[in-house]
Amino acid sequence: MKSIDIYRIIKKTIYNFLFRLEFKSYINYKKEPKNSIIDKKNYFFVLDLSSFTPNFDFTKNIIFLAIKSLYKKVHIIIMPELDNVNNLLVKEKKINDPNYFRRINIVYPLINMIPNFKPNIYFPSTREEAYDLLKNKNVTKLTNPFKSIERNFIRESIFFRFYKKKNFLPKYEPNLTTLDLVKKKIKYKESDKIVSISLRNSSYNKENNSNKESWKKIAKLLKKEGFKIIIIREFEDFFENENDEFIYYDHAIFDPQIRLSIYKLSFLNLGVCNGPFNSFIFYSNCSFLCFKGDLIKKEDYLRRYGQKDLNIDYQLPFFSKNQKILYVEDSFENILKEVNIFLKDNEFSELS
Repeated sequence: MKSIDIYRIIKKTIYNFLFRLEFKSYINYKKEPKNSIIDKKNYFFVLDLSSFTPNFDFTKNIIFLAIKSLYKKVHIIIMPELDNVNNLLVKEKKINDPNYFRRINIVYPLINMIPNFKPNIYFPSTREEAYDLLKNKNVTKLTNPFKSIERNFIRESIFFRFYKKKNFLPKYEPNLTTLDLVKKKIKYKESDKIVSISLRNSSYNKENNSNKESWKKIAKLLKKEGFKIIIIREFEDFFENENDEFIYYDHAIFDPQIRLSIYKLSFLNLGVCNGPFNSFIFYSNCSFLCFKGDLIKKEDYLRRYGQKDLNIDYQLPFFSKNQKILYVEDSFENILKEVNIFLKDNEFSELS
């Protein structure tokens, strides 16, 4: 392990110890007695911005809260950062306050992107004010998914069980206003067959990045056959100029509503299993082929999907026939093969 990683772990271990001390000093951090009255009408979710890296991993938490909202009134308390907290993970080196940028452009918009999910959202100006909101609310633990070194992600298995019982899962939808604006921007016609390609090119976890040359090659083939190509870049590429024939719809980098509007309007969406692409696309009704699912097997196949057998190419139970995870690299040959299967299944001519 690199020395910088060890330093980061030590720093976060110390921070989380102090963080828990602070929490315990404000809230009665005890288990409720067995005979206590459980509040069946309200559910409080605490999002502490000091220990939470604001990114698209939050999508699953919102789906979870949307399920909770079917039975209880959901309250989301956004706790402001501790003073002078050092950034533990900084990817956007070209902007002054990346955490603020990601909160405003990712976390807050996501909360309003599931139909009929209307939580109460609190933005206390101080941490003390946040704790006052939590007092006497039957909160026995801090429901924050990012309060320790190990990120406590929502497991997909929770959604699988709910879907099996209800044959329903809350999903993301763009609002009609944004959808209409995107239609006007791209001069959308009902006869258009749009294919979106989301390119990941991050300095963080580079093994998850898209094979850019493969995607440009497939884009040229699709364009030649009359498909309208929309390419959505990674944030870190926004500052770079691309000298080729494709149009990069960079508005989608900064607005999840625009991104999802493009996905909804597209005949087919293509990308890799990391970042905003799979965060949205798995929990929408949009068609997609999502490559590099083999990395899920490598990292946390059992934890996420409950699968021990790596020979199984698991598909989420609520996927439609036009939604598929591909457990292969995004080489040109693999992309071409799977796109042709998709086209054939939807009664279109295959690419050659």
